[in-house]
Amino acid sequence: MRNLLALAALLFLIVPLQAQKIQFEHGCNYDHDDVGGLLTLNRPSDEARRIVDEILAAAAEVTAPRKYDMNFRLMIADVANARAVEKDGIRYILYNEDFLQQFERNSLTRWAAYSLMAHEIGHHLEKHDFIAKDPALRHRQELEADEFSAQVLARMNATREQALAGIRSFDTDQATATHPPASEREAAIRKAYNEELRRMDAIEAPPETYIELNQRAFTKNRWNLLKGAQVQAVLNEETITIRYRIPQALPGQTVVVCLGSTDDKIYPTARADRTVSGVGEFVLYEPEGSIVWNYNLDRFTKLEVGKGGMLKAMVYDAYDQPRPPSFWKKMSGPTLTGLGAIATGIGIWQYVEGQNIYQVYDDVRNPNDPVYAEESRADRYARANDHNLLGQYLTLGGSLSLIGGVILIIETSNHQKSYLDAL
Repeated sequence: MRNLLALAALLFLIVPLQAQKIQFEHGCNYDHDDVGGLLTLNRPSDEARRIVDEILAAAAEVTAPRKYDMNFRLMIADVANARAVEKDGIRYILYNEDFLQQFERNSLTRWAAYSLMAHEIGHHLEKHDFIAKDPALRHRQELEADEFSAQVLARMNATREQALAGIRSFDTDQATATHPPASEREAAIRKAYNEELRRMDAIEAPPETYIELNQRAFTKNRWNLLKGAQVQAVLNEETITIRYRIPQALPGQTVVVCLGSTDDKIYPTARADRTVSGVGEFVLYEPEGSIVWNYNLDRFTKLEVGKGGMLKAMVYDAYDQPRPPSFWKKMSGPTLTGLGAIATGIGIWQYVEGQNIYQVYDDVRNPNDPVYAEESRADRYARANDHNLLGQYLTLGGSLSLIGGVILIIETSNHQKSYLDAL
């Protein structure tokens, strides 16, 4: 390991002191492949050198006994984030100093910086071909670099969420000619990280502090795919990590992951700097995932965010998300109830009327009685029977409509309550 670090330090020392201008044609950015152009290169900062030194030290442990030729130079350049390039047989790691400083704000994003740097270093250590045009080959190279970064971060004792911080810092879910979608890259990082942990035979982590999540988000929110027994919330000094597992989810299913709070004064805020990671729309390639909220960056204390039952974790099917009951659903229950009540009332009136007519038929049995002067006894019986049958049908139908309307009103009310719980 000492020899590797000495070699890395020597490479940094042989970089010219003055700024260089070099025209690059091929290379790789972390999230895209727009690398052509004339760039001015400057010496790296001490912080960047320290990060690369730590990555190289961990890489030596990952690849042992396999040996790598550390033939790259670290330089500052006006690039989007970090970039692996090659010119005249010399490999470079170029990075944006402002971009690196942005990642230094908190522990989670610091690991994102390590992840990006390790990814680009992985390209060089694996001697990837940046000139290749085959999309399948370029995708495989990106996944290999992602896997390498995951292995390195595992060796540096980063958590799985921290190893994923880099890929989650970019909106890169669409595949390109050179880069796979973010969901596929995230799955590769997870797998490589877990495999490296098994190779390390890592000792059991110290006991974690668990906090209770809001149970109504699981029991009352009809759209939430999560169940309380499948979710864990772990609290540490800067972040809350919510780990979830959805056995009923289908591979390739698109879901929307959300984190909320019952306290309006203590609310996770997803800002441009990704205070909350792991939220948003994802394609599931495995049934598990996590949400990481850096409450320290949102200026909350551990005591404030550690209240049991405050945080709400939700995972929704992208095509079946929380929505209020429609206007027609709100109207259908009362309408059905009203019509049912009217029909039932008319049915009872018809039945009573039929009974009154039949009472005369039953009381006066002589067909020649004057009461039958305008309507025969047989016709009166038939009319009484018609009233009775109509009354029975209307009462039955109206009662069913009335019951259905009441059930629909209750269902609409529960729908509205569930929607409010989801907010």
